[in-house]
Amino acid sequence: MKNISRKIQTFVLLIPVCLALSTVFAVDETLANGIVTAKYFWFYGALSVTSIITLVVYGWRRNTVKLFSVDIALVSIIGFVLVVNYFAFQHGAISTKWILLLQLLLLYICLRCILQDKSLRFYVLLFFIFTGLIEAITGLRQLYGFIPSNHSLFLTTGTFFNSGPYSGYLSVIAPLSLFYCIRDSVVFNRKFAIRYLPFYLRFSISLLTFVAIVLVLPAGMSRAAWIAVTVGCGFVIAFRFLQQSTIKIYLSRHRKIVVVFVSIALLLASVSAMGIYRLKKDSADGRVLIWKTSLNVIAKHPFGVGIGHFPNAFGQEQALYFALGRASTQEELVAGNPEYAFNEYLQICIEFGVGAAIGLFTCFILLIYTGIKRKAVAVTGGLLSLLVFASMSYPFNLLPFLVVLVLFMALILSEKEQPIDADRNTKGILLNWKIVLPVLSLSCVLVLFTSNKQRPTYEAFKEWNDLKMFSDGSAGAPSLNKDYERLYPYLSDQTQYLFEYAQNLSKCGEYKKSNKLLEQATRLSCDPMLYNIMGKNDQKLGNYVQAEQHFLMASHLVPNRVYPYFLLAKLYNEKNDRQQACRMANEVLTKQPKVQSTAIIEMRAEMRKLIENQQ
Repeated sequence: MKNISRKIQTFVLLIPVCLALSTVFAVDETLANGIVTAKYFWFYGALSVTSIITLVVYGWRRNTVKLFSVDIALVSIIGFVLVVNYFAFQHGAISTKWILLLQLLLLYICLRCILQDKSLRFYVLLFFIFTGLIEAITGLRQLYGFIPSNHSLFLTTGTFFNSGPYSGYLSVIAPLSLFYCIRDSVVFNRKFAIRYLPFYLRFSISLLTFVAIVLVLPAGMSRAAWIAVTVGCGFVIAFRFLQQSTIKIYLSRHRKIVVVFVSIALLLASVSAMGIYRLKKDSADGRVLIWKTSLNVIAKHPFGVGIGHFPNAFGQEQALYFALGRASTQEELVAGNPEYAFNEYLQICIEFGVGAAIGLFTCFILLIYTGIKRKAVAVTGGLLSLLVFASMSYPFNLLPFLVVLVLFMALILSEKEQPIDADRNTKGILLNWKIVLPVLSLSCVLVLFTSNKQRPTYEAFKEWNDLKMFSDGSAGAPSLNKDYERLYPYLSDQTQYLFEYAQNLSKCGEYKKSNKLLEQATRLSCDPMLYNIMGKNDQKLGNYVQAEQHFLMASHLVPNRVYPYFLLAKLYNEKNDRQQACRMANEVLTKQPKVQSTAIIEMRAEMRKLIENQQ
């Protein structure tokens, strides 16, 4: 009877964890940017259910929880970052990213309390691999035209907005599916038995998932994902087979052959790396420029700039770099206005500060070490893939990856310690249920409070989506300004919302109010269009000096854009500064844009007329 009760509790706990992992599938076309924002609101609901059920089941079980130094470090670092950002950078305001970071910390606390259950760990990992199978099948259906992708430029996106994160998600699951394909295959050497059904199921799902990932991953054209999956799967294979004594003996007896083999492998890896670089050379050069600029930002802001403020700090530094004339022609050509650093470690240093970042990176290293010592091979391989992918992309800016990262951390630390660890008296603190239960109760209250606070935001996103249909017109609509203003308390941290609201105000002649919103948006974005609109507003107000500064900022921010020079030429022409007007007109005519378009052709035609009129 006790065993049945235990199984029922495990099943009850499995449901909310699966709901949290299902965040990756959430897409809602009724919401603005529904591919991304739907995942936020799904997660709020899933975590609310998870916290309540965790509290109830743990209150019933009342088991002890072993706390390790990594647990204390992780909670302390994230707690410190949340407090500092709330008071120092956000001045008491609560942004979406701040709430998500808090809720991820609460999810970690819940998972650490319930993943002591071995059966629960088994089925949670099985469901996680299953999400990879669904994503891979979705990608294959998109690849062969059965369903549309979520981006016009990419054939395969799964339930993400482009192929980069989609490929990265698959690369994280591949090592787990490969490991269980290898491990569970041994069950077929034994006589069929009912008790082996879970292993038959895990093998089947893992095999299907791995095959589907191998088929769809090349189509994503994500170099970061290819490297990540190679590292993760390589770790799984090496750890699995190098433990065998026969292989160890062979390696020790045939060292020359091993050296030759390793040399050939390194040569092939170098050639492959060069091929991957040349596959998208401009994209690779662009990322190098982003990393170079990010390092300069870290040097200037070692204590961080705040959660979500990377784009502003990056934009200011890149504009200064180009304004000083230090950049090469290639750097000017590949420059962009990224939302992310395409290296999460650099972005964490910029937003959290160097001290907090080093502490967090140390925790990652300790987690890998712990995973290896406890022989949690599958999860450690997945974590390695995720961390490698994070060095070349932006997974920690996307909620599904953060949920997976929290899951991996909780799984590794909840894994049963090996005898060798016990012999060494692994440091840890056993927490009695009388301590854990109040912590879980507080976590549940915080989850429910923050999730409930986001309910009006959900409705605001729906209304904003409706407004988008009316705000695309060339003429401003005064009636829309009232609707936008009503949504401001809930969407003030959304750059696109601020831009649309400011655009409509500008079209209605409310230039000063428009500029206030655009200035707020520049703290969250480095899009040169924000400065272009601010400059046009100032030009309408007759503030030519400020208008010139805004246009120059836009031109330095992304120097391969033609539009800021076009606006400068028209500004100087309006001021009757013929020399400067002609100089900027020539920039428009000679500037090599990153992408040719009909708009550039039209601007150049207008600039030719301007030069003719000045002669």
